[in-house]
Amino acid sequence: MRKILLAVDNSNIYVPTKEIFGHDARFSYANFEKKTYSLDTFVVKLLTGSTPPSNDAFWSRMEQNGYEVVTYEQKQVFSEGRLRKKEKSADTDLCVRATEAIIDHKPDVLVLCSGDLDMLPLVKMAKKYSCVVHLWTFRKSSASDLEKECDKVFYIDDDENEDLFLR
Repeated sequence: MRKILLAVDNSNIYVPTKEIFGHDARFSYANFEKKTYSLDTFVVKLLTGSTPPSNDAFWSRMEQNGYEVVTYEQKQVFSEGRLRKKEKSADTDLCVRATEAIIDHKPDVLVLCSGDLDMLPLVKMAKKYSCVVHLWTFRKSSASDLEKECDKVFYIDDDENEDLFLR
């Protein structure tokens, strides 16, 4: 049985899920855990993302399921030629918290749900501490430089992972 550190960049999962599978689609973290790492022990489960609407119960459900949740307000930023709302600091927060968990809990495997190149320092830190790194990402939104540094790359949007989504 391996010790698993699960680090989730929720925005990097939420947005592609909607784009690929439709507005009502949801990624099921419970199904993900059961299907992929049910024989292992999660020593820490980290989740970061954008502050939800007041009527959104997602974050509290995740906390009830053992996730350490941190959210950040979205800010207006100028990006790709227009004004957009984006979360700032979430990626940095996830990297810092996951690094602390690597040092404190010495997991065998870092399971990173993201595709964001900002996660590269975390991957390098995990490898420095002899963690195997599993990257779970979407094909079209994953940074190839991040993928190259990981031990295994799994594509969430592959047909074999269809049961990871709720519609």
